[in-house]
Amino acid sequence: MSVFSGTAEDPSGNGVSLPFYSGFSWACLFAIFFWFAAKKMWLWTFMSLLLGIFTSGISWFVIPFFANKLYSKHLLKKGYKMRYISKNTEALQQVSSSENAGNTVESSFSNTVGIHNTEVTESVRGIQVSNDKETTLSADRLRQKGDVHLSMNEEAPQVDAVTPAKNTSGDMLNYNNNEKGVVTKKIVRVTITNTGAEYMCGVVEDKTVISSLRLKIEEGSVSSYMEMDNGEDFSSSNYTNILQVYGPNISDAAIEVEETVDIDQDNTDREYKEIFSGDIGDTMINKFSSSNPNFYLIDMSDYPEECLIFYNQKIEKRIHYTVEVECNVDDFDLSDIYIGSMNMDETFSNDEIIEDVLYIPKDRAKQYMMEYHGNNYDADCQLLDYLSEIYSDSKELKEIIRENHLLIPIDIEGKGEWENDYIKITDLSGDVLFEEGEY
Repeated sequence: MSVFSGTAEDPSGNGVSLPFYSGFSWACLFAIFFWFAAKKMWLWTFMSLLLGIFTSGISWFVIPFFANKLYSKHLLKKGYKMRYISKNTEALQQVSSSENAGNTVESSFSNTVGIHNTEVTESVRGIQVSNDKETTLSADRLRQKGDVHLSMNEEAPQVDAVTPAKNTSGDMLNYNNNEKGVVTKKIVRVTITNTGAEYMCGVVEDKTVISSLRLKIEEGSVSSYMEMDNGEDFSSSNYTNILQVYGPNISDAAIEVEETVDIDQDNTDREYKEIFSGDIGDTMINKFSSSNPNFYLIDMSDYPEECLIFYNQKIEKRIHYTVEVECNVDDFDLSDIYIGSMNMDETFSNDEIIEDVLYIPKDRAKQYMMEYHGNNYDADCQLLDYLSEIYSDSKELKEIIRENHLLIPIDIEGKGEWENDYIKITDLSGDVLFEEGEY
């Protein structure tokens, strides 16, 4: 039978609340397409009728099992704010004894609900307007824009601070809501997409390989993967002791932010709600240089003079870089994200390829500044202004920050085909012996 699950608040703010249920719907069983029509679910009105005709009515006995769930999804898509009643027995009894399903129901579970909210109630933190003013968009502006939503929980109790994702094994997805069934945690998924590349560079030391490479250079037939004259295979992926990185270019990248409160579901079963989609420049995400490989800063004195350096760039379109953060329902702030990029201007191009993504709440950022500056700490010190310096000069603090806040990507994948195969080969003095394949 249907079980009362909560109420859905009209996004227009007129005070109208609609009850929604879970479980088998007897009303749908006996009314079928009339049930869908009464709820203005026109697509399912016609689908249920057609399915009944094609299945000789058998489908009408199946649809009621998931009709309530379809209605809840319908309300979500319409922008309703879903207020879920606690599964706690006392809370259910309290609601069932209410005399009306309007204001009385809402007040009766004001302390026992979680909010699955599909509209902005105040403002989205960490998003700035596109005219370069670093300010948050108002709720009215966001509603007009029509592409920004945020989940918030007005009644949820305070719980522990943000815990970043730590690995890709699924451990970070083992969360708990509070004992009364109130939704207090959510998962935020951030995906950064842009054209990017795989960059590799390394020293070739093997004399046989060096000899074969020089023959290929004379023939003008060098590639990142090739068969040498002696029958051996050559792959640039075996020569990465100087650098190797794969990911999108952070400059002018697109970003999508989604959230889910389905914290007890498997990753494939979660339903995510988009809360922002646009240019990374329209957000207050922090960007810094995490590394800048430079051939001339590398000590080559330990290598034999005949060694060669093999550079390889393979540009790929539509590379997406995805990370996840677990946080309290109202704690997520895009301005707490720091993206470190490997600058390629000293080796290949002007690309800035994503290397590290960190989620550092502001109180922790302040602690790191106090530790880094010691007695010279000033309240105006901002972590962003010193992260590149920390990554370069303070290895111990860098590792502490990465250990506590690094978001391991759950997926890095692109179009699936390279746009070019750029090759550059130099000797240890830096003289270019071969260069081809620029994009």
